[in-house]
Amino acid sequence: MIFLRFPDVVGYERVISDDILLAQALFERTSQNAELEELSQSRSITTFRFVPTDLALGDNKTVSYLDQLNLELLTRLQASGETYLSMRWSMENSPCAPAL
Repeated sequence: MIFLRFPDVVGYERVISDDILLAQALFERTSQNAELEELSQSRSITTFRFVPTDLALGDNKTVSYLDQLNLELLTRLQASGETYLSMRWSMENSPCAPAL
């Protein structure tokens, strides 16, 4: 547990503040990449998805393809051990974006 590493309130506040700043920086970076669609940023969570620039958006097949593509990317990233992302689910119960 994180609070065991930082026994004082100041240390705990610093860790949370750093997480929020990192999430904000990630949101800014995703907005600069044409193939990353930034979706939301709140507190220490940023959501985005990979959308190839040559993909025509608009129909249900495309949405399904993007869901499958982003789930595969998420699975590979987690398996690599380089980073840990989680999946945010849309109101329709389909995966729509990695979340960090």
